[in-house]
Amino acid sequence: LQRLVKWRQFDNLLTMTWPNKKAYCKRHGYFLVDSSPYLDNSRPPSWSKIIAVRRLLVQEKQKCDWVVWLDADTVIMNPSKKFEDILPANHDFVVTKQKLVSYNAGAWIIKN
Repeated sequence: LQRLVKWRQFDNLLTMTWPNKKAYCKRHGYFLVDSSPYLDNSRPPSWSKIIAVRRLLVQEKQKCDWVVWLDADTVIMNPSKKFEDILPANHDFVVTKQKLVSYNAGAWIIKN
């Protein structure tokens, strides 16, 4: 099993999940940005995401109140819910929990 996970390829996964993300953003009036060109492949993937999100928080002309990071292998399962509906009050950073004790760096939300 470890070998299957280690060598699993995600190259074409965004092609399959992008329409789901695009429809969700269109429905709720969100901007959708593919940050693939801004990922630094010389860094571990989780750390490279920070660079891509930081660009949206500080460098873009149209700055965001919130940035939601979703990895290519994620899909929106309940498109009727807006992100604002699930944000806890008084939090600037929300990360998804995985299993009992770890966190998942593939889906998180940060406030600008």
